[in-house]
Amino acid sequence: MKTIDSTNLISAVVHRQDNSLKWLSKKHKFSFVWANIIEYLVSNKHDLPHKEMRIFKSNINSLYSSCMSLVTPTMAFHLNTLYQQNQENIETDFQTFYKEFRDTFISDYTLREDVFSTYPELFRLIYNFFDQSIYNIKESIYLVDVHREELKNRFNIEEFDELSIILGEGDVHKAGKSTSRVSIGGKTLYLKWRECSFEKDFIQFQNKFLKNMGITNKINDLKEVEGSNYYFQESIEPEGIFEEEHNDHYYQLGAFIFIAYLMGITDLHYENIIIANGSIIAIDCETIATSKEREIAEYIDYDLAKSVYSTFILPFSTVKGAVLSGISSLSGQTMYVNDYKINITNRGIDLVNRPLRTISNLNIEKDKTLYFLHTDEIIKGFEESYVEFFKNKNQYVDLLQTMLADKKHRVLKKNTYDYNTLLWESYHPYLMTSYEERYKFFEKISLLDKDEQILLYNNEIPYIEEFINIQEKYFDRFSYDDLERQKVLIKESLAFDKVMYLASNEKNNLLVEPAIGDCEIDKYKDYLLSNSVVDNWITSIETGVTHEDAEYKEIELNIMPDTLYLGKSGVIKFLWAYYDRKPNKQEEIWFKNVLKSFWIKLKKHIITNPKIQTGFYDGIGGLLHTMYFANKKYSIFHDIELIQILMVIKKNISYDTQFDVISGSAGLLNALIDMYHDSSSEELKNQLLDCITGVETHLIIHFDDINCGWSFENPSDPNDIFYYYGYSHGLSGIIPQLYRSFLITNNNEIKQIVDKSVKKIIMLYDNIERNWPTSSSVDTYYTNWCHGSPGVIYGLGILLKNGYVSKEINNIIYEVLLRLVKEEKPNLCLCHGSYGNDIIGKYCSEIIGDNKLKTAFERKLDDNWLKLLNTDSIIKVNKSYMTGITGIYYWKLNNNNLHHIL
Repeated sequence: MKTIDSTNLISAVVHRQDNSLKWLSKKHKFSFVWANIIEYLVSNKHDLPHKEMRIFKSNINSLYSSCMSLVTPTMAFHLNTLYQQNQENIETDFQTFYKEFRDTFISDYTLREDVFSTYPELFRLIYNFFDQSIYNIKESIYLVDVHREELKNRFNIEEFDELSIILGEGDVHKAGKSTSRVSIGGKTLYLKWRECSFEKDFIQFQNKFLKNMGITNKINDLKEVEGSNYYFQESIEPEGIFEEEHNDHYYQLGAFIFIAYLMGITDLHYENIIIANGSIIAIDCETIATSKEREIAEYIDYDLAKSVYSTFILPFSTVKGAVLSGISSLSGQTMYVNDYKINITNRGIDLVNRPLRTISNLNIEKDKTLYFLHTDEIIKGFEESYVEFFKNKNQYVDLLQTMLADKKHRVLKKNTYDYNTLLWESYHPYLMTSYEERYKFFEKISLLDKDEQILLYNNEIPYIEEFINIQEKYFDRFSYDDLERQKVLIKESLAFDKVMYLASNEKNNLLVEPAIGDCEIDKYKDYLLSNSVVDNWITSIETGVTHEDAEYKEIELNIMPDTLYLGKSGVIKFLWAYYDRKPNKQEEIWFKNVLKSFWIKLKKHIITNPKIQTGFYDGIGGLLHTMYFANKKYSIFHDIELIQILMVIKKNISYDTQFDVISGSAGLLNALIDMYHDSSSEELKNQLLDCITGVETHLIIHFDDINCGWSFENPSDPNDIFYYYGYSHGLSGIIPQLYRSFLITNNNEIKQIVDKSVKKIIMLYDNIERNWPTSSSVDTYYTNWCHGSPGVIYGLGILLKNGYVSKEINNIIYEVLLRLVKEEKPNLCLCHGSYGNDIIGKYCSEIIGDNKLKTAFERKLDDNWLKLLNTDSIIKVNKSYMTGITGIYYWKLNNNNLHHIL
C-alpha cells in the first residue's frame, strides 16, 4: 500500500505562510482547502518557471472541478458537523460561519493542520493529484521539446508558436496520467501514454481488408510520432458524411463493425470513432485482441460479451442514462454521473446530486443522419465482410498474428464507470480519516484483484496490460451460424437505436410514430418470429430496465435464459398458447423444430449438471412443465425419455438447497404434480409418483420444525440465517405444493407440516397492514406476487382450491382483497406489477365466492390491457414472462383464468 510520510509533509505544507489567495476560485467553493497545497507545490517543490506556470494555470478550471468531487463530501460533512456541535457558541448563521472558516483556513496554519490531521487520506489524495498534474505538464513540455523536429516534419508544423497543453482528455491511469491535448503551430495533437499505437495496426489491417473487397479507404494512415511508452497522434476533426457517400458509407460501416469484431476491440464508444474524409477511423484501440472467457449464467445460450456488441460500436445499452456507443442517432444527451451541486444556506451545506455533463456525439452533430434508416446497408457490409474473411481466412489470421506478436494490450477487467463509482464511494468522510480504512474499503470488494485495489487506492482507473496471445481457437467462433446470429444482433441494435431516438425527440415531434395501438398479440408474435429466431433456437433479445429512479433508467439488450421467469420457456408458453388458438401450419413446423432443439438441450443440462436448479420459474421444474404440455400437441419426445430424465432428477434432488417455488424443489413438486394428474401412462405416472415422494422426503428433512420453515443463508454472511414468508421464495409458496402432494401420497408427516405452516402464516398476518413481513429478518411489507400480500393469498387460495378447509384463511383473503383492489402499481408485469396482482385478485375472489370483487378485478385487468396497448414500441418492451409482456399476453390468451400456476 503506497502512502506518503503524512505527518512531516502535512506539517511542511501547512506551515508555509505564503499568500494563497491567488489560488482561490469563486466557482469552486472548497478551493481554499487546496490553495495552500498548490502554493507549496508550484513555489517550493517544483519552482515552476513561466511557461510551466502558464500551462498549469490554463488547466486550473478542469483540475479544480475534479478536485471538488474528491473534497466535497468530507468538507461538507466536517463543516456541517462543526457548526451543529458548536451552535450554542456560534452566534452567526451558517453562511457567515463558512466564510469565517474559509478565511481562517487560509490564514491560520493551525486550522489547516487540524483538518488534515483529522483527514490525512484527504490530504494525500489532494497533494498527489496536483503534484502528479504538475509532473505531467512538465513531462509533456519536455517531450514536445525532445521531438520538436519530428513533430514539425510529421505534422507539417511550419512554426512553433505558443504551446498549449490540456490535461484530462481521458481517464486518469498510471501515475495520474491521462491523454493530453497538445496545440502548437495551428495543429492539435494527442499525447497518449502507451507503449505502442494499435490505431495504426487497425488502419493497416482495415486498408488491406477493404482493398481485397474492392473498396478504397480514403484514410491510409494515422500520423504519429512514437517515443518510449508514449506517442503523439494527430487529431482528426469529424466531418460527417456527404450525401453522395451515404450508401457507401453505411456499407463500409458494416465492414468496419466486422473488422473490429474480428480484431477483438472492445472500447470503440462515441469518443473513439471519427467519421471524416469519407472514412470511419478508430482512434483508440488499446483493448485489441480481447478474447477472455468468462462464466455466464445457467440456461444462457450465448455470451453477448463475445458478440458484435462487445466492440461498443453498436447501441445496445445505456450508461447512466445515455447511449455511449460508437454510432448512435442521438446527438446531445444528459449523462447522470456522480457530481454535486453545492448550496450553502443559513442552516448548512446541502449537497444535491446532479448530472455531471451533457455529452455530444460529434459525428452525428456534423451529419444528422439516422443510422436505423440504413439497417440493410449496414448488415450487407457486415455480411459480405464476414464472407470475405472466410474466403481468405488463413491470410487474415497470419496477418493478425504477425501484426500483434510481442505486443501488450490493455485488459479491461471492469467497466470504467464501475471503477468511477467505487472511487466516488471511497470519498466518504470516514474513509478519509485513515489511509488504512480507505484501502480496506477496496480490499473488502471481492470482485477486485490486488492490482485493481492498489490502483484505485491511488485514485487511478486501473490500467492493466498483458501480452497478446491470439490462439487458433480464437478464430473458431467465426462460422456461418455465428454470422446469422450477429446479423440478428445488429438488427436488434438498430431497432433499439430507433426507439431511443424517438423517445428523445418526442417533444419535438421529429419522426415520432403514433403510440402503437397495433402492438397486439398478433403483432407481438410476428415480431418474435422475424427478429428473434436464428437456426431454430430463440435468441429472444430482451430489453430490460436495469436501473430506474426519478431521473433516468438504464436499458440494455440481453440474451434471454432458457427458464420461465425471464426466458425462452415463457416465450414458448406464449407461442404454444397462441398456436392453440390460431393454428398456422407453416409456422408450427418451425415451432416444432424449436421445441425439439429445446428438449435436446434441456436433457443435456439435466444429465450433465446434478446441481442444476430445480424450481418452477428459475429451474428445470418450469422447463419440464412447459415441454410436457407442449409435447401433448407436438409429439417431440416419447414417455421413456421423460422417465429417464425423471430418474436422474430423483437421484439428484438432495443437491437442492433453495426449497422454494422459484428456484427449488417446491417448484419442481408443482410441475411433477401437474404432470401426474394429466398423464394417462401408468409407467410415467409411477415414475412421477416416485419423484414426488422423493421431493417430499427432501423437504421433510430440511424443514426447521422450531422456526417452522426452510432456512436461507445470507450470501455475504453464512451465519445469518433467515426465513422467507412470501410466495416465490418462502413458506406461502411451498405449503400449497406440499398439500397438493399430500393429496396424492397421503403422507401424514406432510399434512402435519402444512397445518403447522398455515398456523404460522396466520400468526404472521398483520391485520392493520393487511400484509405479511418479507422474512424473519426483514419486516418490510410489499404488495407483489414474489414478496407480500398478493403472493401469500395466492398460495392460501391454492390451498382452498384444493380442498383445504379454513374459515380464517377465507376471511384473511377477503380482507386483503379489499385493499388489493384499490392498489395501483407503476408496472404492468406479473411479478411485481398490476397485471399479476389483479389476476391473483380475480382468482382469489372466485375461490372465496365474491363476484363483486371478481368483477372489480376483471375491470382492472381490462383497464391495464388498454394501457399496455399504449406502451412504447415493441423493442423497448421487456419480453420476459414474469417481468415483461410475454406473461401478460399468455394469460390474455387464456382469458386471465388461473387454471394452473401463475
